[in-house]
Amino acid sequence: AYAFGCGKAVISTPYWHARELLADGRGVIVPFQDPTAIGRAASHLLADDLARDALRKQAWLTGREMTWGRVADRYAEAFARTRLSTLVKPRRGGLASAAPRRALPDVVLDHLLGLTDSTGLLQHATYEIPARGEGYCTDDNARALTLMVLLEDLGLDSPRTARAAATYAAFLGHAFDPASGRFRNLMTYDRRWLDDGHSDDCLGRAIVALGTCVGRSRDPGLQAFAMRFLEPAVRAMLASTSPRGWALAILGLQEYLRRLHGDRLAADARREFTDRLVSLHKANAAAEWPWFEDVVAYENARPCQALISAGRWSGHDTALDAGITMLDWLATVQTSPAGRFAPVGCRGFLRRGETGAAFDQQPIEAQAMVAACCEAYHAVGDPRWLDHAWAAFDWFHGRNVLGTAVGDPRTGGCRDGLLEDRANENRGAESTLAYLTAIVDMRLLESSLAAAPPSASRGHRHAAGR
Repeated sequence: AYAFGCGKAVISTPYWHARELLADGRGVIVPFQDPTAIGRAASHLLADDLARDALRKQAWLTGREMTWGRVADRYAEAFARTRLSTLVKPRRGGLASAAPRRALPDVVLDHLLGLTDSTGLLQHATYEIPARGEGYCTDDNARALTLMVLLEDLGLDSPRTARAAATYAAFLGHAFDPASGRFRNLMTYDRRWLDDGHSDDCLGRAIVALGTCVGRSRDPGLQAFAMRFLEPAVRAMLASTSPRGWALAILGLQEYLRRLHGDRLAADARREFTDRLVSLHKANAAAEWPWFEDVVAYENARPCQALISAGRWSGHDTALDAGITMLDWLATVQTSPAGRFAPVGCRGFLRRGETGAAFDQQPIEAQAMVAACCEAYHAVGDPRWLDHAWAAFDWFHGRNVLGTAVGDPRTGGCRDGLLEDRANENRGAESTLAYLTAIVDMRLLESSLAAAPPSASRGHRHAAGR
């Protein structure tokens, strides 16, 4: 067990623990009292570098789940589930009930897979028909790969999601530029690249996808694939000047650290990106404008989510406070007089001292708000973040300023936003992925609520201060 945890190829007789630990090709099992079999297995591994390295990598990845810290976490999770199921009763005025408020739609992938071909995920659609002339982008393939791994984490994977994940991963691998550590973004339908990888947002979304593969997937091949690209991508992001890229990198590194939490490079990089965002917030925020820059632009809740995540998982209280303050203000700015979620529109954004754009409202803003509010609830335990998460999620189903449904639960497709008088009837990849990921975010939230209540210590402090 010690050798396995150190990432070594192991040969063992089939006692109970060995059968469990070395199952699924993680080691070699030989019969009891058969030294010849041990000799054959050892000779084979000594002669076959690829086979031996494959066992070592699988042992190392699985061994990260056997560290004392992770074992302690699993005991705590088991105790919390038991306590919740036998002792905790919902209380009026207390923390929210662990029971779902309402039924969540199924994750239907029909439209998404209709936009996917052997190359990858097409960017756009005209109504529901794939717009092949618009080609592909790494942004959307990275988001799609992240979604497939989250479905695996929920137990909703299948052979077709595994095939789709491999397609999206292959696109990322092809987009990678080893010289720069970056990813080219735009590809034509006839597979010609149109850019040279200067997009920091694209780099950040690739880091999220790669980190999620390492941190959540059970597929050792997908884990190993992602490991190849993550470190050079993070090094490239460290050289960037993009706050939103930094925020995405924080989220991707946190996913990676779920499994490999002893990686000092990843932890140091997360701290560096976090400190950069905190410094921006300190330099720019004021009582009437508690934001980290002078414009509320796009995917606005993502920096809030990143700061809250960094504060929650690394003990960076300044980051946690800044993220909660920003998200609190953003939730107020993005709530209509009727109490509905109304994201800042992309037709002008919201600039300091000015009135924000009401349209076009984009699905990616609703999904980012759902994810940030879920993270805030887990971090501080304040049930109002559950209300904000549901308000942003309900935007997809017609609880918006137009009263028009944007997401389609039948196909899993999503309209490309809200115009002044109607929904944009095209259903592109970004919008569809935003809708599907929001469903997954809410399912993960409900799953965690059913498993264990959040830590209330920080939640009480923040709730009391507001």
